Amino acid sequence: MKKILLSATMLVCFTAISKAQQGRVGINTTTPATTLDVVADATNTSKPDALLVPRLTRAQLTAKDAVYIAAQNGALAFVTTIDGTASTKTANVTAVGFYYYDSPSTTWKPLGGGASVDTSIYAGDGVLAGPRTVNQSNNNLTFTTGTGQFIVNGTSNLKGAQYTNIRVEPNANFSVQPGDYMIHYTGAGGTVTLPAAATEQGRELCFYAETATLNTGALGNGANAQPGYGTCIISNGTIWITKSAL
Repeated sequence: MKKILLSATMLVCFTAISKAQQGRVGINTTTPATTLDVVADATNTSKPDALLVPRLTRAQLTAKDAVYIAAQNGALAFVTTIDGTASTKTANVTAVGFYYYDSPSTTWKPLGGGASVDTSIYAGDGVLAGPRTVNQSNNNLTFTTGTGQFIVNGTSNLKGAQYTNIRVEPNANFSVQPGDYMIHYTGAGGTVTLPAAATEQGRELCFYAETATLNTGALGNGANAQPGYGTCIISNGTIWITKSAL
């Protein structure tokens, strides 16, 4: 009996060594197809088929910061508890789950169920951890608020606004130019050609007539700028309407 067991053990060891020499290790298979090939024992319902990676708490993982360097790039771990204080390397470890070590960024990154807390202010309320920049790449950023409003609690700081041009217009009849915001009209009385309201939703235009009436073409009381007075109009996406008379 001892001889049979010894022979079987030697056979298993020989097979494992043989496969290892080929650069492949198989579990539940004698023909591993990859470096490590784990085949499920699907017919045996009395045991679980799975692969367990190292399991640590965040504090334990943080304590090992120094040993994770370039050679550990791609290392996988499962964080079981969010405890202790996160370090630079474990800053993304904010929930229980799988994490892999990313050497180029020297941080652990979430994998699957170990996703970091979503701080996107698009998906929900959030608090920015620092300054953020949106590169519009010469594309418009439009807020369609419906019955809501765009609210700034605090001091706003708008720079490089699209419509900031303030100019003097001497011609009787003229057209609004891209970038115009305030037009000081010095003509002898005439009409301004407005851009299409449909493409200028939310845009505001203001006019000041120095000596003669200027017909803006907008709807509402005070649409025309009278001599010595001004008026502001705004596009609602369909028509231009009077916003205020100055």
